[in-house]
Amino acid sequence: MKTYLYKGLPCCRCLYKWLPVYERELIETGNLVGPLKVYQLIGDAAVSGNTHLGGGAYDVTDGVDGDGDVLIARNMGAAEWTRRPPAFILHRHGILRGCPHNKLGTYQIGALDKGFNGLGSGGLGARDDGPRNFEVRTWQEGIRWAKRRQRIRSIDKKIEGAIGQKDVINKQLKKWRKTKSELRDAA
Repeated sequence: MKTYLYKGLPCCRCLYKWLPVYERELIETGNLVGPLKVYQLIGDAAVSGNTHLGGGAYDVTDGVDGDGDVLIARNMGAAEWTRRPPAFILHRHGILRGCPHNKLGTYQIGALDKGFNGLGSGGLGARDDGPRNFEVRTWQEGIRWAKRRQRIRSIDKKIEGAIGQKDVINKQLKKWRKTKSELRDAA
């Protein structure tokens, strides 16, 4: 398997494509201020139970404990959870759905689908405490979903800008008409 680097850490092709779109979606929706800190992509941290060995798994944080990030990741094709103190440093752990590089962590996707947190035996250690109102997608479908949303936001900004320009132009036209009328009346 060819490895790629994302923020200086080795990752699989799938994460290399997915993570920048995820980060942009977090930024554009106000769920991320500043850079996304990446702890582990492909790695063998003992606490991770080998789920990061082949790829398709990630540990990231922005230092904020919130469900918005998790909901975006889940809608983008990742099984993601917030891992909290005291058992962990605050971060989000995720596994990409459909990533062929992850063989050891896919049980966590099944655990999420059953309503569990991906920890413990078979990932069924406790109930999932994250948002459940997400569409199940592969990571590729998730990228398409996020990019559509990003394009819509871009178009909305252009429309808002055009409306703002139209209002400025209309005010200027009104001012000129008034000036023209006043000059005519004075003549």
